[in-house]
Amino acid sequence: MKVVILGNYSRNLVVFRGAVIRELVDRGHEVIAVGPENDAWTAQGLRALGATFVVIPMARASLNPFGDVVYMMRVSRLLSLHRPHAVITFTHKPNTIGALASVCLGHHPAIVQLVEGLGYSFIDVDGFRKHLANLITRLLYRVSFRFSSHVLFLNESDRQIFESAGLFPPQLSVEVLDGIGIDLERFSPTPVPFRPFTFLIVARLLRTKGLAEFCLAAKQVKVRYPEVCFVIVGAPDPSRDGFSLLDLQQYQDEGTVRWIEQTNDIERLYRECSVYVLPSYREGAPVTVMEAMASGRPVITTDVPGCRTTVTHGYDGIIVPPKDPEALAGAMLDLLSSPARVRELGAAARMTAERRFDSRRQSRHQVAAVEVAVHRRMMATKR
Repeated sequence: MKVVILGNYSRNLVVFRGAVIRELVDRGHEVIAVGPENDAWTAQGLRALGATFVVIPMARASLNPFGDVVYMMRVSRLLSLHRPHAVITFTHKPNTIGALASVCLGHHPAIVQLVEGLGYSFIDVDGFRKHLANLITRLLYRVSFRFSSHVLFLNESDRQIFESAGLFPPQLSVEVLDGIGIDLERFSPTPVPFRPFTFLIVARLLRTKGLAEFCLAAKQVKVRYPEVCFVIVGAPDPSRDGFSLLDLQQYQDEGTVRWIEQTNDIERLYRECSVYVLPSYREGAPVTVMEAMASGRPVITTDVPGCRTTVTHGYDGIIVPPKDPEALAGAMLDLLSSPARVRELGAAARMTAERRFDSRRQSRHQVAAVEVAVHRRMMATKR
């Protein structure tokens, strides 16, 4: 079986889809992974997994229809050349534009879409641009779902929003996963360091990840604990939802936070942190939270879809209201005052990861779903 995987960020093909790619290759399937950036680290990682890397540029946040049409034509050309049995997509544009490119073939493959989260166009839909993005995204999903073989969601709330909006055609196969899973051996528990006590967030520089709240909470905490470290790891995002680099530089200059743009050793950063923080406005199922939990670190996150189903308040982490830097700072101060509780929550976090987030189990399930979708598609074609 030949499978094409379409992603919106090249490195995520290795970071988030690596386990699925490995499972596909181990089962004897040929995998072609498509990303928009020509990234050497991605190319090397995919070769190691046994997959072929193809670059097709894509404007992630643009509403320019011309760019989307060009992306669709390039994907369609690639699919015409390779004629895959299945196309796996994740994130909005691959899920919609990429899926529709598959339909342009005379005999289109089985399409399996993973809706990881609702993202920019579904969060705080105010203002003309966001209303337009929301309407376009819903329309594209409605059309692409007509040709889909199987749709995977990462939380029930997102699935319900799509269902309430009437985006699912009759008989569409829809499933909710408990996350995409993480490598429990790669992310293993280590003793929590307390000198310096470090709060870590790993996320693209987006306002909706709660970066402003993280920085404001850090300022409040440093008034009482100036020695505490706050580390942000993530690449800039050029979209309108991007967190201002000027604001970030100001926080750095005054010593509030330290920013690391990119790393190939994320495991080390989890080992060096005391508590992981993700004050996001909405998530599908946050992989970084799962990685931190597998590393034996307690998590402070927000009471929003995706986050509140990953962390259990008071057991393996703390849940605070979204967009509330005071509440976030309060949770940070609570943990700063009790190292024993940090250790207790961290140990429970690892237990949660072992019980729920094993990537091997999740990847086997996803690949089995793709194989079933291909089989059904072939049977339907023969009728």
